Amino acid sequence: LEKESSNWTKSFLKRYFYLDVAENGVWEVTYYHEELRKGTKDEPEPRAAIPLQGCTITKLDATAFVLKTTERDWKLRAPNAEECDTWISQLQMAICKSVERK
Repeated sequence: LEKESSNWTKSFLKRYFYLDVAENGVWEVTYYHEELRKGTKDEPEPRAAIPLQGCTITKLDATAFVLKTTERDWKLRAPNAEECDTWISQLQMAICKSVERK
């Protein structure tokens, strides 16, 4: 996925996003500047972890959507419509599972 930069240019930047369950049981999206290669000694540090509990998703067009958290709106773009729909579907499932844990 690409995320919209937070600076004034609002350009999209390639990032590596991973959907997983945090230690507290809430689903989250973690993103990195570099591709994550688990088990290697040079594992990159995550740039952010986005807890999905209470989030909403709004599809903007065929390849872009907004993941709205209580703290920030994350504008994300996939390389194609199919991948965008897959991300939205998986994120919605994770949001629902995070709500169930309340």
